[in-house]
Amino acid sequence: MNKLSRSSLIFAGLLSLVSLGVNAQFIEGKDYAVISEAQPIKTGEKIEVREMFWYGCPHCYSLEPHVQRWKSNMPENAEFVAQPAIFSAGWEFHARAFYTFETLGIVDKVHGAFFDQIHRKKRNANSLSDLQDFLASYDMDPDDVKNAYNSFVVDSQLGNARINSMNYEIRGVPAVIIDGKYRTSTTMAGSEAGMFDIIEFLIEKSASER
Repeated sequence: MNKLSRSSLIFAGLLSLVSLGVNAQFIEGKDYAVISEAQPIKTGEKIEVREMFWYGCPHCYSLEPHVQRWKSNMPENAEFVAQPAIFSAGWEFHARAFYTFETLGIVDKVHGAFFDQIHRKKRNANSLSDLQDFLASYDMDPDDVKNAYNSFVVDSQLGNARINSMNYEIRGVPAVIIDGKYRTSTTMAGSEAGMFDIIEFLIEKSASER
């Protein structure tokens, strides 16, 4: 065997060892779960990173600053999608509020502030009138808010949220779904910061599997 062939084999072996190390970094069933039936994604060629959340969840509120920091520097081959989870009728109002913001084109402007409204300011956020009062400070006309809130578009999105909350096999929030195939959470990761290491690992894994 010539020196070039021997060097090539050594290099290939090193690559294999590195690959094994990366793949062993996080463990299926412990750090993340495989969804039994992969779900459609809406991000095309980019790896979908979908956060399932509830405005009433203190853990989701605590996670939100970490989400925003990660989004500002996330991998270029990934795209972030937020979706409210619906586990009961009590969660439906907050899901409808999110989709109202989305329909009005103001999610980026009010998403964090609505979390603050509930958890820091301890103000009511349980009805259409509460939502209209909240959005008045953003110069949103109450009738526009009402029309969006009661729209067919929002009703349809609520239906999707209910279905996805089941199909992603989540048991609580916050939960993050990567490319419709993998699920992780702060509980599985053991920490908020640790979850994003797992997310980036699963982004890389998903990209390699496409």
